[in-house]
Amino acid sequence: MKNCRNCGQDLQPNWILCPNCKTPIPMGQYTLRNPPINTEKESDKKAGGILLILGIPLAIFSIIMLISNYYWMLYYIDQFGNPGLYDIPVVLSVLLLVISIILIIFGIFMKLRSRWFRILSENMKI
Repeated sequence: MKNCRNCGQDLQPNWILCPNCKTPIPMGQYTLRNPPINTEKESDKKAGGILLILGIPLAIFSIIMLISNYYWMLYYIDQFGNPGLYDIPVVLSVLLLVISIILIIFGIFMKLRSRWFRILSENMKI
């Protein structure tokens, strides 16, 4: 336990002023009990990276599938007149594209989330 350099009072580690003489206690003498919390979590960044790694190839694959299924459906309509069940792959390709876009958006959000919040909080201060 440390003593006040002005009056000799015993000091507790969490005190910032001497209770006896009100002399400020230098912060270098003690460590903080609760260190500042880091808002940028590595797990969030990794999750965002994984979502981007999954989302971008999935988007490319779904665009290729959408184009090929669309042309296959047009060919089938020209040959046989009725698309029948051949419009289902087009619908599934569009659904896959929407899912991949959602993955990409969430991945970008997870990667940049802490930066956006820090910028917003700095701009909101008066």
